[in-house]
Amino acid sequence: MWLLSSYKTRLAEKVDARAWVADYVAPLVDDDGDVLEVGCGPGVLFSEIASRFSRVNAIGFDRSVDRLAEAQRNFTGLSNASSRKGDAHQLPFEDGSFDLVYSRFLVE
Repeated sequence: MWLLSSYKTRLAEKVDARAWVADYVAPLVDDDGDVLEVGCGPGVLFSEIASRFSRVNAIGFDRSVDRLAEAQRNFTGLSNASSRKGDAHQLPFEDGSFDLVYSRFLVE
């Protein structure tokens, strides 16, 4: 559990989710679009998107069960947010399924 807490703290220190979403996502998102974060980790960013845009369908995708469990806690109460487990090399979505796909902190 310490490792997961440490990861979340480090991520929160690297990015102000509210400001990042306002600067980089808000100009690109339709009010009712579908958004995918590949490598969502603890869900800090896509939870902020779901919170800010109540009609957007925000999906976080990650291979780590532990990080997805943390993401689930972060988007509790947001009916427009969900997460899926899988490998970023083989996304299980049809082409054109999303209005916006992004990744942050996946490749470092």
